[in-house]
Parts: sequence; C-alpha cells; structure tokens
Amino acid sequence: MRKLVLLLAVAVAVTLGGCAGMSKEDQGMVFGGVLGGLGGSMIGGGNGNVIATVAGAVFGGYLGREVGRHMDEQDRLLHERAVSHTVVAGRDSFWRNPDTRHHGRVEAGRHYKAPSGYCREYTERVTINGREVTAHGTACQQPDGSWRITN
Repeated sequence: MRKLVLLLAVAVAVTLGGCAGMSKEDQGMVFGGVLGGLGGSMIGGGNGNVIATVAGAVFGGYLGREVGRHMDEQDRLLHERAVSHTVVAGRDSFWRNPDTRHHGRVEAGRHYKAPSGYCREYTERVTINGREVTAHGTACQQPDGSWRITN
C-alpha cells in the first residue's frame, strides 16, 4: 500500500512540477514537499508519524524551493551525475558549474542490505551564491541493477 501511495505522490509531484505556469522554485517546492512528506510519513506511528510527515513536507518544500530558485539546467545535470556516481560507486563526488560557480559535494554513506536489495545513504552539500544547503538521502538498487532514490 505504501508503495502505491509513494508512486501516486511522485506522479502528482512530477505532473505538477512540469506545469508550464510554475516557476523553477515552485516546481522545486512541490516536488521537495511531496518527497519530504513521504519520507516523514514512513517514520514512527500515531501522532509522531503525523509530526514527522508535516516536518518532512515543510523541510522538503523549503529545500526544494531554494534549490529550484537558483539552480539552472546545467547545475541540475552536474548534480544528478554526482549523486548517481556516489550511489553506484560508493565514492564521494564533486561537481562545479564554471558558468554559475555553483558547486556541490556528494558523500557516500552507509551501504547496507535491505529486504528489497542493497541500499546506500548519502549526504549532499550544494553551494549556491555562497550559501550551502545540506540534504541526506538513500538510494536502493533495483532488481534490474539500476539505482533509485528512495528518500
């Protein structure tokens, strides 16, 4: 059931994020808020679960808005490549856009076996206009060998 809710929420976020009338920061806020809320909803139970869901949505929305506000397409491409390399290779990655001077570091974290396959935690630090934003995530290997970010 949770997988169905997750897939539905991601589909809604991607659909809303692609709306022509939305700015990059609004797209980032929607996508980040949905993913943050989903991440928070998987923590605890009862009132703790509600609090974690709301906190995840607020934090994810804020982080997504900040990143969307300032990152251009090249920044995003370099960032995604660095995350992908870190998750697959298990080594820290760096990226820098010489045009915008935005840069980031993705640090490999704990690698572990989950019921669904192998997963790797990572931490990313993105510096935009001299301001660093830090986020944590987890990616898990799929049956076909590809990796998917799970939170």
